[in-house]
Amino acid sequence: MSKLLDIERSGNRLFKTYSHLDGENNKVITTATTEDISPIYTNLKDVAQNRNTKSDFKLKASIPFTVLDDEAKKASNIWGITVKDAFAEITQCRSGRAKKIMKKLTEDIDYRRFQTKFY
Repeated sequence: MSKLLDIERSGNRLFKTYSHLDGENNKVITTATTEDISPIYTNLKDVAQNRNTKSDFKLKASIPFTVLDDEAKKASNIWGITVKDAFAEITQCRSGRAKKIMKKLTEDIDYRRFQTKFY
């Protein structure tokens, strides 16, 4: 059984901290992060419906922070660097491996809800 210890809101993100027992009956503290992404969907729909054909800039996708954070956590384990460094590398697209992750987030069918071409 888990016990809710704390709830904290930061912007669109909600952090809930729980205390519970793991499989070996050790006390564990877990933080669950959720993010309200309905404003992102609304913005993407507006951009897709009101495209400016004369503009040189086009919005390709809008990726929520929690999705980027999850990808940084996965990449940090594979790349052998800290989550902070992986997040910075992905968001700045400094390397080929970071570009591959950004391409997945902006073009892959699994993330189509965050892409303007979906709307």
